[in-house]
Amino acid sequence: MNYRDIQKTMKIGIMGANYVPPVEMSQPDKGRWLIARSAELGCDCLHYSVDFPETDEEIGAIRDLLDKTGVELELRAVRGIYELAGPGAAQARQSILDRIVTMKRLGSRIMRSGYGSLRIEMSRFAPDGREQLRKIEASLKEAARIMEDQDVYLAIENHCDFKASDLANVFEAVDSPHVGCALDTANGYTVFNDPDLEVAQLAPYALTTHMKDMLMVQETVGPRIPFRPIGTALGEGSVNLPLAIETLTRKARSPIGLHMIVELGWIRYEADATPAQKAEIANGMLHRSIDYLRNYLRNA
Repeated sequence: MNYRDIQKTMKIGIMGANYVPPVEMSQPDKGRWLIARSAELGCDCLHYSVDFPETDEEIGAIRDLLDKTGVELELRAVRGIYELAGPGAAQARQSILDRIVTMKRLGSRIMRSGYGSLRIEMSRFAPDGREQLRKIEASLKEAARIMEDQDVYLAIENHCDFKASDLANVFEAVDSPHVGCALDTANGYTVFNDPDLEVAQLAPYALTTHMKDMLMVQETVGPRIPFRPIGTALGEGSVNLPLAIETLTRKARSPIGLHMIVELGWIRYEADATPAQKAEIANGMLHRSIDYLRNYLRNA
């Protein structure tokens, strides 16, 4: 299969946390609404970013809707993923196994996580950053054994924490087909790295994605750094998305059917924008991003 044909198999989806429902909803209702709305938008997959269903009835209702719509879910991992090499390993392992039970009931193959929590102390800028990387590596080696035994996949995002080269070294050391990267195409900016380089270094480990674009704008002139990336719809920013897609097509571990999950990041709203206006802007950006991916992948 040539790479153009591979691109036509890729599945488009959204980061559920970005899409704003028309009214306030409970978490189970919002989850079902996101699945139905994804299908209406022509999406094949969804990064399910609401609270997990707690009852058999809720799980059954969600599974029925997934079967009806054909939407595939990616579910978030428990934070215990990063505790598997520490004193809380037994509890962490049980939490992960419980999450996998829910995954399988929902027909999901991918759980995803990001180590960084948007804080310096959990990033390459922390004084103990190298030690944190060693702990992440040790935990992911333990996670790999669980994932392989359960035949599911763990995708770790470059989540505003470490450079792609650091994470690539971790994935290389873990050396498991069941543990890889949830590659975010724009998060390189957040660690003062080139997004093109991030994609090139992490694509060989990619199990899924966050397709994100950001525009570099003039922030200020003076004592502060004068450039700032702000969130945009795909194709409206500074990220070389055609290059990212081509790199993923050629280098991803399993590019056939790869999930291309649209995520928005750090949108700059007007200071007086209302919640309704912000929702309209964000949802509109998601719609344009879906159209961008669909046009690119289907017409490549």
